[in-house]
Formats: sequence, structure tokens, C-alpha cells
Amino acid sequence: NFKEANKNIQFEKTPFFPTTVEMKWEPVKGVRRCGINNFGFSGTNCHVILEEYSVKKEFHPESHTELPLIFTISAKNKQVLKQLI
Repeated sequence: NFKEANKNIQFEKTPFFPTTVEMKWEPVKGVRRCGINNFGFSGTNCHVILEEYSVKKEFHPESHTELPLIFTISAKNKQVLKQLI
């Protein structure tokens, strides 16, 4: 449903862009990532960042950073969100 970008967002200065046509999803530095936004009419917003799963990743007990992880946060307002983070 994307028609026109907000003129205050300078996409040309970022690696991000809205997808308006079907295109091949090329990996960057060997990994495919994307961000998905959903803006509801009632002010409910959601943003999800997805990264392609790599079978090469190994488990290292001392460093959980190499595991596939999901990090979710949700709050009624900014103040509560900051407290949760």
C-alpha cells in the first residue's frame, strides 16, 4: 500500500528503502535482513527485524550472541517501554 515516502526520511542516505515492486532479495555481507513495519489506525505500531537463519552458527555457552534469538518488547507508553528496556 506504499504510495509516497515521508519527505523528512532521506532513504538515499540509508541502506533502507520501501519495497514497491517485486525484486530479488540479495544478501548484504552474506546475510539477508529486513524490517517490517505495521502502523495501525488506533496508534498501535509494530516493527520486526528479520535475519536469515544460517545453519553454520554454532552454540557457544559463554556467548549466547551466536544463537538465533527473538527479542520482543511491548508497552502502553514510552515511559513504561523505557523501564522495560
